[in-house]
Amino acid sequence: MPNPFIFVPRCVPLDLFEQYLKVMSSKFPKRRIVVFESNPANLKRYDSNVSTLPYQGKRFLSEQMLTQVAGTVDWSACAAILIPLTGNTTRGFEQLVQFADQAGSAPIYLVTPDYTFTQLVRSKQSRAGKADSAVAGAPKVTLDTLSDSALLGKISGRLDRSYVGSDNSVYAFGWLDDGGQFAPGDLLVFANEDDKRPLPAVILRCTHPDPAVSIRGENLGVAIFVRPGKKPVSALRVRYPGGGETSFALEPKSQKLENLLADIASDASSCRGQRDLSAAGRSEIDGLYSGLMEDINARLIEGITVAEEFQLGPVPRDPSISVVIPIHKSYELIRHQFAHFAADDFLKRQEIIFLLTSVSGGAEEIAMFKYRMRLLYMLYAVPCRVLIANKNASYSVANNLAAAASRGRYLMLLNSDVFPKSPGWLQKMMATLQSDPTIGIVGARLLYPDGSIQHVSLDWRREPAFDNLLVNIHPYKGMHPSLVPEKGVAEVRAVTGACMLIRREEYMRLGMLDTGFIRGDYEDSDFCLRVSAAGYRIVCDNTVELYHLEGASYKGEARRLLWHYNTKRQEKRWAAFISKTEESQAEVNV
Repeated sequence: MPNPFIFVPRCVPLDLFEQYLKVMSSKFPKRRIVVFESNPANLKRYDSNVSTLPYQGKRFLSEQMLTQVAGTVDWSACAAILIPLTGNTTRGFEQLVQFADQAGSAPIYLVTPDYTFTQLVRSKQSRAGKADSAVAGAPKVTLDTLSDSALLGKISGRLDRSYVGSDNSVYAFGWLDDGGQFAPGDLLVFANEDDKRPLPAVILRCTHPDPAVSIRGENLGVAIFVRPGKKPVSALRVRYPGGGETSFALEPKSQKLENLLADIASDASSCRGQRDLSAAGRSEIDGLYSGLMEDINARLIEGITVAEEFQLGPVPRDPSISVVIPIHKSYELIRHQFAHFAADDFLKRQEIIFLLTSVSGGAEEIAMFKYRMRLLYMLYAVPCRVLIANKNASYSVANNLAAAASRGRYLMLLNSDVFPKSPGWLQKMMATLQSDPTIGIVGARLLYPDGSIQHVSLDWRREPAFDNLLVNIHPYKGMHPSLVPEKGVAEVRAVTGACMLIRREEYMRLGMLDTGFIRGDYEDSDFCLRVSAAGYRIVCDNTVELYHLEGASYKGEARRLLWHYNTKRQEKRWAAFISKTEESQAEVNV
């Protein structure tokens, strides 16, 4: 009686194939393995229980395979024909299936990277004797319904991030190693072990930012939005036509929410950047991601309070102005501000509030910050009040917390990367604000370190390069100051929050900065629009000059990723008002 064997074409990378051989040996103990090997260098590579049969050809083609094994293989002794698959098996394996179907009557198994054996049942039952499964419990798929998905059994993939909302909604982003062949409409999503009812979900396919993934094929990325449900979901299963599945275990607590926001903004950019995407498609993507990011941001800022405060130096008596300066990691900038403030007697009589918003480093980071502040006070003798948040806070939350704790009649919102060119700047800005009750906000001329213009006002324009979004712009930015026609106090449409003076009472009455904007972008222009809508004028005092490093307190990559969300949020709220004011201004100019 011939010695029983299993037949395996080596059609996957060698390192993966050797792992497969170990699994095959355990599934078929005491069975010789015959490997159909296309690389002559590997003919003597395998263990003693493995025999090799050389294949002449670069690709496995069914007719060529059948010709080469004819008269060489005794198929009556074949216990099984195994077809090993990789995660990115999407083309060409129909040749292997055709070969296996015609070569003999032994059971055929597809073996996937998760070491699942799926029996391929022949569509014609003319062959007999070995139809029963030799692998107990192996799932089956019929040849006449075989699709790429079923052929693969299970496509490999990975979940990069996930988020579960308080309403049990789910967001998941990762990739499927399917060569990008499945469109969103081809896929169904199930929860946990529920095979009966697909979840109500929106699925998007897109490029994946990891080059190691994107090199495998186009649009391997997958974003899944599951609608709110009654029960929490701990895992998702993505099912393709033919019954193949990929499982994703959700790990919503494995990533900090503030980092998750930037990553999700990157996901949105990937989905929005698909070729041939319609305006309606981009609008749908924006709507999905805006709702998701709004929910995460609300959870992120929930419960932020001032956990600790202390005073350095004497408490100012009845200060006119409270200068609010949020500090987020940019510790090296504080020393420069202290050095400039030390030369300004008026400023030193005001209430200067530093609020630490970056506390994720725990007690050690906070202790180091407190040490720095005490040392700087000893060096420069600038009295200040120090507040420490209980957890990381955004720009708007930080300013609002400090404003609520402030004592001055006026509020100066000042970035930590803004430094006065000379003393007396704050006194001038206060005088401008006091000069006219119709003035709601006073800004200043901000310069880059080389003396060129960084800011003299804020305005808006439609940007064709970004879906015609209404974006914030800085007129004269980067230009020489001599090219700016306004020299004194000029009425403008908005000013930056990097240096903004307002009456505290009005700041509180108008609702402070909107914490719905993420991190630190567009809160200032949004607030200026609210001030304008309330009937106040906004001016820039060009006689006041400060240097602004722009972005030194807010790293550019995170800002870039979140920019689109913040821009869309402002446009949705203010586009009609901005258009109306532009029309009114045009009539005045005529």
